[in-house]
Amino acid sequence: AQAVGAGKTREILTLIKKMKRIINPLRRKTLIIVPTTMLGTWEEECKKWVPELILNVYYGNRRSIPLEDQSDIILTSYRTVCSELAVATPIKHDDLKKHRYRRIVLDEGHHIRDMTSKTFKAINSIPGNRYQTRWVVTATPIVKGIGDLCAYLTFLRAYPWVWGGGLVHSSYMRRSVNSIMWQLTSYAESYESIAIGFKEMLRRVMFYQNKTSIQNISGPQ
Repeated sequence: AQAVGAGKTREILTLIKKMKRIINPLRRKTLIIVPTTMLGTWEEECKKWVPELILNVYYGNRRSIPLEDQSDIILTSYRTVCSELAVATPIKHDDLKKHRYRRIVLDEGHHIRDMTSKTFKAINSIPGNRYQTRWVVTATPIVKGIGDLCAYLTFLRAYPWVWGGGLVHSSYMRRSVNSIMWQLTSYAESYESIAIGFKEMLRRVMFYQNKTSIQNISGPQ
């Protein structure tokens, strides 16, 4: 989670570029999912910051990811993912599910906060492998309430929201998070162990930086 304009796009692209040098080429493909209105921006940012990476913009009627595709980045939209992975009937395009991605990045990740939505279910149907890492990038991690964290933790495969290779029922997860947060805010002193445990879990999967801290790390943008 970072402030608007803090350089989230550049950070993610720099990570992909760096990891390309040490990851097996067959396992280095990154899937980046963004709002439809951000496709053009991400394409421009890729050309600006990582022109040496191979980009495949997977959108529209001509979208295609051949089995021999050598792209480093597959850039697509939430709507496209839903059209391919949230339907039971055969569709014209279904290349997304034919590949295994080393990394999945959700830009404006709060789009998956509703765990009953087609978007959430489609995103969690994306194929992966045991090496896969997942990122949720957003400037607004909490939109409606602390229960929004349920969706992020599920997508990130954080225990106990996911165990045994399967997803826990969304209503259970939401009740669990709300119950924990209610105890944290109401009985922090009485339930110190719960508070410490929950904070530690969030510390491992979530971090926040503002424009100043990013500039200190990356230099002027």
